[in-house]
Amino acid sequence: MNDRGEVLFTNIGGSRIIISDGITQNTVATSSDPAFAIFRNGGINDLGHAVFIAVRDDGITGVFVYDGNTITEIVNEISDARFSTILNRVEINNNEEIIFLARSGTGVEGVYFWGGGEIETIVDTTGAFVQIALGFDAFNDYGEVAYFARTVDGERLIVADDGATQIIIRDGEYIKGPPGGINNDGFVVFREEKRGQDGTIRVKVISSTGTKLSLLSQHLTFFTPQNNASPQAQNEFIIPNAGPLNNVGEMLSLGSIRTGEPIDPAAVFIVSGVSKLQLVVTEGDTIDGRELINLVRSFGYINDSGQIAFHARFDDGFFRIYRADP
Repeated sequence: MNDRGEVLFTNIGGSRIIISDGITQNTVATSSDPAFAIFRNGGINDLGHAVFIAVRDDGITGVFVYDGNTITEIVNEISDARFSTILNRVEINNNEEIIFLARSGTGVEGVYFWGGGEIETIVDTTGAFVQIALGFDAFNDYGEVAYFARTVDGERLIVADDGATQIIIRDGEYIKGPPGGINNDGFVVFREEKRGQDGTIRVKVISSTGTKLSLLSQHLTFFTPQNNASPQAQNEFIIPNAGPLNNVGEMLSLGSIRTGEPIDPAAVFIVSGVSKLQLVVTEGDTIDGRELINLVRSFGYINDSGQIAFHARFDDGFFRIYRADP
């Protein structure tokens, strides 16, 4: 989702890729177009320009850019020996620069950059790294990329900037999983787990210079009077991973609420500082007369206006994407 509140998504089945602001829908491309068979992941910048992954009619997967009028292919699985498989991860920033994940025929995986010319390798598994992963928003407007890497002797959280890399946290400091994202101030959000000690799990935000700021802990008690008759009722917030981070210091969290029931309902929160959480929606809520049954944890966005987008299944069996405005 961009700062204009526009969301890029594919329909179920991947036969269309769409941009919507909640009022109007712009179909960027469909599988009825002779060029395309199916659409996958994508991203959108604040100009309304998009990048997406699609399988062409000839079965070859490529990365495509949409500038508001035309669609251009920038790379495909036969155009470069590094890219025998385009993986399901791509982003575009406000400078029209793109990153994507790909795998070679020999199994080398990498993060690659396109800025209008030749495609550059940011990082791959030909050296010390045996695994690389990206979070929700891994790419900012200054070309910095935050990624998780595993070596044979531990894990790293790294920021790459114009060919230079900086390790900002190592496995010894209990990093757990890929970063949630990096914003334009160079802050990176990630999950920290104190394994083998007190069991505390924290989500932290740190700058790419290494200055640390604790954002919130896993077992955080907070009030949810909108969901409880008594304003004194308390629930416990459980966070599984770091989420997207915007440029004003707010993080979107796709977690759950510990209620004492057999299954804890999933929930969407905005986290804006230590112990500052805003509950946006939870499973069991009613929206437009329909009960929300399941939140899709792999989909969630927050922009600089505090608008969030989430994906959920409702009691009528349909999946829907909603945008919540502050």
